[in-house]
Amino acid sequence: MTLTREDLLTQESRQAILTRAAARDPRESRWGYFGEDDSLVAAAGTFAWFETREDLLEALVEAEPAVNLAPDDPEFEEIRAGLASVREKALAKKGLPAALREEANEILRGEVQIGWWGTFDDLLKGKGAFESELRTWFRELVGDEDEGEDGRDLAAPIAKREVEDFVEFVAEYGD
Repeated sequence: MTLTREDLLTQESRQAILTRAAARDPRESRWGYFGEDDSLVAAAGTFAWFETREDLLEALVEAEPAVNLAPDDPEFEEIRAGLASVREKALAKKGLPAALREEANEILRGEVQIGWWGTFDDLLKGKGAFESELRTWFRELVGDEDEGEDGRDLAAPIAKREVEDFVEFVAEYGD
């Protein structure tokens, strides 16, 4: 993803980057994050999906600050610069380390919080708290009524037969 000059002109055009990312299918655009509004304005969140880790990091730097701030707001550039530093550190590492997500959250405090970042495969079978809780919540809301009563672990990896419903669940999660 290469952002154009038009993508970066206004708060609305920057927000549109995230709107497009939220509409992507995580089976195709496998790198993502869950962003939650951390302002007093709202308490909603959404997943954003990207083809590469680099695209995710670029959107984090260029679009995420525009969720609550206009590009001409003095805080906007300060947040953007801090996130650019996180991006550079992440690019020097493998994957997306949790410590860097926490660093990004410290920079974004009061605006947006990144509740999770990684790959769709992480959501399907990862062992982290967010991944496990999401799968449990999915099965409690969408799964069979008898599921879990047979002793099955609701946080277990998503089975192939569940993927389609899980994709739908993830698309609506946090709204």
